[in-house]
Amino acid sequence: MNFDDPRITALWDQLNTLIILLDRPVVQRQLWAFALVLLISWLLPTAVQMFDVRPERVARTAWQRRLWRRIRNIRYVYFPLLGILLGQFVIQYFVSLDWRSGLILRLLPIFWFLLIYRVLIAIFYAFFDEDGARAYQRYFILPVFIIFVLVNLNFNFAGAFSVGQIPLLSFQDTQLTVGAIFRSIVVLYLFFAVAWLTSDILERLVFPRVSADAGLSNAIVVTVYYTVVVIGFLSSAGTLGINLSSLAIIGGGLTVGIGFGLQDLVNNFISGILLLFERTLRPGDVVEVNGQRGEVKQLRMRSTMLRTLDNTEIVVPNKNFLNSSISNYTQTDRVVRQLINVGVSYNSDPTDVRDILLAVADRHGRVLHKPEPSVQFADFGESSLDFQLLVYIDDPMAANRILSDLRFMIWNEFEKHHIEIPFPQRDLHVRSGLPEFITKAPENGAATPEANAAGQPANADRAKNDKAQNDRVQGDRVQGDKAPSTKIPGDKISGDKIPGDKIRGDKITG
Repeated sequence: MNFDDPRITALWDQLNTLIILLDRPVVQRQLWAFALVLLISWLLPTAVQMFDVRPERVARTAWQRRLWRRIRNIRYVYFPLLGILLGQFVIQYFVSLDWRSGLILRLLPIFWFLLIYRVLIAIFYAFFDEDGARAYQRYFILPVFIIFVLVNLNFNFAGAFSVGQIPLLSFQDTQLTVGAIFRSIVVLYLFFAVAWLTSDILERLVFPRVSADAGLSNAIVVTVYYTVVVIGFLSSAGTLGINLSSLAIIGGGLTVGIGFGLQDLVNNFISGILLLFERTLRPGDVVEVNGQRGEVKQLRMRSTMLRTLDNTEIVVPNKNFLNSSISNYTQTDRVVRQLINVGVSYNSDPTDVRDILLAVADRHGRVLHKPEPSVQFADFGESSLDFQLLVYIDDPMAANRILSDLRFMIWNEFEKHHIEIPFPQRDLHVRSGLPEFITKAPENGAATPEANAAGQPANADRAKNDKAQNDRVQGDRVQGDKAPSTKIPGDKISGDKIPGDKIRGDKITG
């Protein structure tokens, strides 16, 4: 470590100052008192929460449960309220003993910030849904609380610690200190927060009331969001004291990198802009990409998020929607046609089958009556009469569930009317014995193929033994008689002769 570096020297000086302060008994006394206030303020609400009663036990109606939940939200402020009260009590106690309490007085505003933070959380959870309240807490309330705490600590202890003046790096002959970088990050976050709040207000409050088109509203939201973010980056750079005109040189260098290494990123970004303003894809559309059907949940500059029927989220790069063909089930209309293939036996009346299928489709509540369902006589199959039931629905994501319901209903109706759904049938020809080329032995000592391959002469006794062995298959003795032709019912076997063998004298029956 280079201790001659002024940055290391400044940081080391701040650490030495902190050690000197912590070594003083008056500081230690105040820190122990503040730690005791924190501990008691945290333990008492925790003990009370152990005896908390859930709304379902004390409230019977829905409005009573909502009221009880709002009352229970008060428990979020127990900790900061106790901290403020106990802190004031400790300060008065120190004053009565003529002890210094300046450190406690400077740390006490943390409880006030925490009280405001908890009150805002309670309000959001009381009047917003849980997901929305959690989003506001995570992206807005919590970061603002942290910023205020850090600013308060820096303001109260700036005389003893000058951490904000420590230089970290230099850029364009400008020294970037800890304080400057912190202010730049705060400015950038505030612009991000404004962009997020503006987008959320437009999506939750403005567009639902004016019944705006989904594609147009999404294009406006994304455009506003990225415009505010770009302004935030420029303002953040200006806070650091960076000359913005010099960034044009850096931008020229980046174009070379974009041309080589960031082609996919730029391609996705431009594709996202085209999708937004052409409105070929909108949130809520049901599309099929690479054999997977899903609903568009978010359309962003770089990628699009789909939620499939399995409730899994797929992130698809935007260039895939422009470079390949996709199926959009809801581009102009949410009504789609679905098909069910049905096969019945040749003994069934086609007119009855058509009436039953139409009646089933008419009874299902999710099948549209306009356009009307229809039945088509598709083909004369090998073992069945093939029909197609065509129905129209207005929810492509529920297609599998609706078709499953229709199949259950069709099965029940066919069972009531004794209409058979056949399965494929095949003609079976049964033969006994071995093929002739296996049972026929070599004559007059002719060489077998194996003997010819090995260069050995044929042996009449060996051929005779081979013939006797081939005649014994699975314990059946071949007698040389022809079995009469046997007809097996249901298999349509007629006039077939079982060649040359009688199988243990057993008769072949159906």
